[in-house]
Amino acid sequence: MQNMISKIIEMDEAARQLIAKAEEEKIKCEADIANSEEEIKKSYIKHAKKRIKDFEQKERISAQKAWEITSQNNKKRSSELDSIYKDNFDKWVDTLVKMVIGG
Repeated sequence: MQNMISKIIEMDEAARQLIAKAEEEKIKCEADIANSEEEIKKSYIKHAKKRIKDFEQKERISAQKAWEITSQNNKKRSSELDSIYKDNFDKWVDTLVKMVIGG
């Protein structure tokens, strides 16, 4: 009987040790998961910032090209308007004078 009680006590002690070891392992795993999660977040943020920087640079280049094209078109149209003005100035003045004088 005494031998049986000793065996039960030993088994209980072994079970408690296993439970304690499992708890320690659980805490360690939770810490590892938290660390991994933080590393993944940092990596993701770093990657996202790089993508944003690359995208920003591409958009700046694209906007610069669009601005240059618009600027060239505006200069061309301004030149065309200046040419029309020079070609028609005397005609327009004569027309306006005739309209004002009534002739």
